[in-house]
Amino acid sequence: MNDLRVLISGDYWHHEFQGIVARFLTPVTLTPIDRLEPMLDQSFDLIVLAQSRPDQVSAELVEKIQANQPTTPVVALLGSWCEGGMRSDVPWPGVRRIYWHQWAGRFEQFAQQLAADGITLWHQPRTASDADDTLICSEKDQESTREILVAISAADQTQFEYLRDVLDSFGWSSCWAERATFDPETVDLVSAVCIDANSFSEALLNRIEWLQSKLPDAPSSLVLNFPRSQDVAAAAQQGIHDVVSKPFQPNDLRHAIESSIKRRSGNGSQVKKIPPPHHKMSRSRANKGEFNSGS
Repeated sequence: MNDLRVLISGDYWHHEFQGIVARFLTPVTLTPIDRLEPMLDQSFDLIVLAQSRPDQVSAELVEKIQANQPTTPVVALLGSWCEGGMRSDVPWPGVRRIYWHQWAGRFEQFAQQLAADGITLWHQPRTASDADDTLICSEKDQESTREILVAISAADQTQFEYLRDVLDSFGWSSCWAERATFDPETVDLVSAVCIDANSFSEALLNRIEWLQSKLPDAPSSLVLNFPRSQDVAAAAQQGIHDVVSKPFQPNDLRHAIESSIKRRSGNGSQVKKIPPPHHKMSRSRANKGEFNSGS
């Protein structure tokens, strides 16, 4: 969207935000927070408040922005030092909080929705919840890629079942990679890999290497606790397509996996299909974590 009018205010020069600003395809208006108010007479499609540390932007200023730009989405772009504020900070009413490591996927969704019909999640009422977002995305994507099988790599059954339930809400199938038997026939059915981990470690690197050896053609997404910039860089070096930070919204995971499939295939309509019901592996078995066509 080359004609998108974006205003970014705050400490946008912070190292966690520099890459985000540089990747905009359209010129953006950058202004320090103390020079923001005079800019509010102009018209924008999106206002971003970049805050690397807590309390750099006052609630009073947010109210002035919303009063001057009542139909413009206002989002907070937050740095790693703001992570503790998820529980302790007083939220800005009507402002979505997006951490730097969540930005790429969520902004891409915003741009796609704006280009499609002008209605985005960031335009929802101030009282909209995560559940409302999930419902809206489900309605928008009813006819999108549904026949997808995701191999979930998780350290324990509880986490596998949580991710399985999230994927099931999209109408997708899943299997537990650590309990799967990957023969040539079943490997071809896997559309993508979702790897869950608490932190980036040598054990995780070994797990990624093992999964890539078993499923070399399936793009991988990594779900990680509050990733740091070095974690994202290390994941990219290992061939990971996207890093989704925990806690995440269901649509974050959906977008990451769908995007990885599209980028790998080069065509969004080309996805691997799960087998029909008469195949040895039924969808119900896949969702229980079973993936053994030889049984």
